[in-house]
Amino acid sequence: MNGRKNYKEDSIRRDLKIEDIELEEIGKREIWLFLNNLKSMNNRYLQLFEDYFGDIREIWECKASDLDKLLISEKVKKDILLNRNEDFLREIIFNAKKNKIEIMTIEDRDYPINLKNIEDPPRVLYYKGEIKRVDNQSISIIGPRKPSAYGIYAVQKLADEIARYGITIVSGMASGIDTYAHMVALRRKTRTIAVLGTGVDRIYPAHNKNVYWNIIKSGAVVSEFPIGTQGFPYNFPQRNRIISGLSLGTLVIEAEKRSGTLITCNHALEQGKEVFAVPGNINSKFSHGTNKMIKEGAKLVEGIEDIVEEIAELKKIKEEEDIKDDKIKGLGNDENEIIMALKTGPKTIDEIIDLTNMGVVKINGLITVLELKGKLKRLSDNRLSI
Repeated sequence: MNGRKNYKEDSIRRDLKIEDIELEEIGKREIWLFLNNLKSMNNRYLQLFEDYFGDIREIWECKASDLDKLLISEKVKKDILLNRNEDFLREIIFNAKKNKIEIMTIEDRDYPINLKNIEDPPRVLYYKGEIKRVDNQSISIIGPRKPSAYGIYAVQKLADEIARYGITIVSGMASGIDTYAHMVALRRKTRTIAVLGTGVDRIYPAHNKNVYWNIIKSGAVVSEFPIGTQGFPYNFPQRNRIISGLSLGTLVIEAEKRSGTLITCNHALEQGKEVFAVPGNINSKFSHGTNKMIKEGAKLVEGIEDIVEEIAELKKIKEEEDIKDDKIKGLGNDENEIIMALKTGPKTIDEIIDLTNMGVVKINGLITVLELKGKLKRLSDNRLSI
């Protein structure tokens, strides 16, 4: 990734020691990392420091008397002065490497643009997996931990439609609707991001272990909380703003009148994001929240068309994918398989062989036929594209 100092998994040595961690400079990203890892810190203080100092780097050299001018507790002041040293930073970076965790700050070029534009973006993100620019075209899907049979049907139907078009699905990896949404994306082999209310090194809930590791392979698990943070109840409302912040819109499957799901919806509205809701049975307690949202202006959703018509970026993606789907019509199964392999982007013949498990002779013959039919083309670098 461009524009940042990576603490990469492939740089890890078994004999790595804290003193081996080199700090080229103490820049803004290091300051945010330092502040984020102070036990007494919260977002209100981070904003206060940014407003007061202008350049957040000044907090590294400021005098104790400067901190006295701020409306902060003695505990926060002592926390800053006690830990304001390079050894503290080295330990954070060492723990990230040891746990194969990557660190991104709001100073990095590849920080998610949707998230950067919200009022209170996390200054630091810890993640496993990979965050890509394509994830900017995403929808968050949320709902209860114990959904009804109708809720399970709705999330599987709608998440499948969203994933079919390669749109990233964002959720919180909680039991219930979140897990179903992630699993649909995994089954479709499309991208999904889980935003945790714990440190990214902790699997919460524990029974989602397989989901956690599979998400890392085809997306990312993300958290703003320092490594090792436990799942304290007050963490989850805070993380909900990241779920909505990463996305272009939030889809609510089910919600009771008073539900944690509605907290995420409120964040989405405050962030100027689109909010969508699935209508429900008037006799179901799980429908009271979503039906109320629809009355108050949330977009009623029965299918993906209801979502994309409100978000231009996603409408364009759907139109482009529909054109690709037209190319599949009238093809044999093997030809279809090659076209499907190319739907995610141009590929070499070797890559197509790996994805389809067909032999090289068969692949070359099919590619020649598809070229003659005008279903695919050969690029200047000899890759194939549809």
